Amino acid sequence: MLTIIDFKLRRMRTVRIQGKVISPTQGDRAMVMLTSQTDFVSMAGRAMASAQDPDGTFELRGVTPGNYNFVAQRGDQNGQYMARISINVGNTNIEDVELVLRPGVTVTGAIREDGEAPVPMTQVMVTLQPKKFSLVGGTSSGANADGTFSIPNVSPNTYRVVASVRGAQPAFVKSVLACDQELPDSE
Repeated sequence: MLTIIDFKLRRMRTVRIQGKVISPTQGDRAMVMLTSQTDFVSMAGRAMASAQDPDGTFELRGVTPGNYNFVAQRGDQNGQYMARISINVGNTNIEDVELVLRPGVTVTGAIREDGEAPVPMTQVMVTLQPKKFSLVGGTSSGANADGTFSIPNVSPNTYRVVASVRGAQPAFVKSVLACDQELPDSE
């Protein structure tokens, strides 16, 4: 049983980040979040969020030096809007950061089976899982009878493509093509 824990505290300079979220539409304020690029596990529960003023300005205080992803995201009846920038925080305050919200896009495609047992395409679910931090999880869509699918409001990010068949053995994605070119699996 562990009874004594020793640790040392080190004073570290922190800085302030100020900026503005720019939105193409009027609506609710966006959620603004700063997360570590290199140490996501230790940032869990410590991601820094900021409230915006009505004009979109925000301020984060107490930011330690490091490399971060700065993310702003807002959703409304028209879909999701998102902005992401990488930011390197040193020992001085950072001002005039601009996060420009952009609407999500519709990702369309078609599933082709490669196997002996036919798969009923209407039972296939295609999911896009973010590889980088996102304020919302993945998004998915069922396939049509001809294997085509459409996933609306996809925010800019890097995604893992997952295909699953409802009520059947797990399926796997053999390859993903974009503009007739096979995309590499970066894992």
